[in-house]
Amino acid sequence: MVQKQQSRKCLWFGFFFITFLTCHAQKEQVERVYVFKSYQFIAGLNASYGYGDDFSFVKNQLQGKQLVKYGWRFGIGATHQFLPTIDFQSMLLLEQKGWKTEIDVPDYLPLKQVTDLTNVTLTYLTFVFRPVFRPKKIGRLAIGLGVFGSRMVEGKAVSITSSGSAILNKHTAYGPSNNRIFDFGFTPNISYSLFTAARMRLDLQFSNYYGVIDTTDPDIPTLSRYSRIYAFSIIISLRKPTTI
Repeated sequence: MVQKQQSRKCLWFGFFFITFLTCHAQKEQVERVYVFKSYQFIAGLNASYGYGDDFSFVKNQLQGKQLVKYGWRFGIGATHQFLPTIDFQSMLLLEQKGWKTEIDVPDYLPLKQVTDLTNVTLTYLTFVFRPVFRPKKIGRLAIGLGVFGSRMVEGKAVSITSSGSAILNKHTAYGPSNNRIFDFGFTPNISYSLFTAARMRLDLQFSNYYGVIDTTDPDIPTLSRYSRIYAFSIIISLRKPTTI
C-alpha cells in the first residue's frame, strides 16, 4: 500500500512537470534560432540499496542492517534541444546495481558471534529518456524528470559467514539471484555545467533512480524488493549546432 501511494505521488509529480514544460514551450518565441544536438559520453558511480519488505524483515526481525552497494556506470547518450530552454535527453547505460546486508548472529556456539554478509551485484543494460529544463536565469543548472527501463545481463551473489577476521564459509552464486530480469521506474535529476564551449560541454549530474515494480522473481515467492539508486555522473557532450 505504501509503495502504491509513493508510485501515485511520482505519477502526479511527473504530470505536473510535463504540464509545466508544455506551458513554458508555448511562451517561447517561434523564430529561426540556433539550437544544438549533442552526443554524449557518460561515466560515473552508482550508490544503490534495496527497499521493500525483504529489507524491512532483515532490519526489524533479524536485527541486521543494509549497507550501501557501490557500482560503476558508463554509456552513451544523445540530446536534442527542442527549445532554447528545453532538451530531450536519452541514454544507454551499462551499470551495476544491487544491495548488501549484514546480520550479526550472537551466541553462535562455540563462537561468541558470527556475521553473515550478503553482497549482490546485478549488471543491467539501462535506457533512460527524460525532458530537461534549463532556466535562462541560471544557465549552468538543469533539472529533469523521466523514465528508465533496465534489463539484467549478469548477476552475482556472494554470501560470507565470518567470526572476527576468520572466514567460516563463503558461497558464490551466479544468475538473477531470485530477481526479475527487468526493472522500470522514474528518474529525476539535476545537473550543473562545469565547462561550456561552442562545441563541447562538461556536466556533473546527480540522478535518483526510483524503481516502481517488485523485482523479485514471481516463480520464487519471497518478500518484495524495489531498487533505489543514487547516481553521480560526468557527462561529456559534443554539440552540433543546427537551426529551427
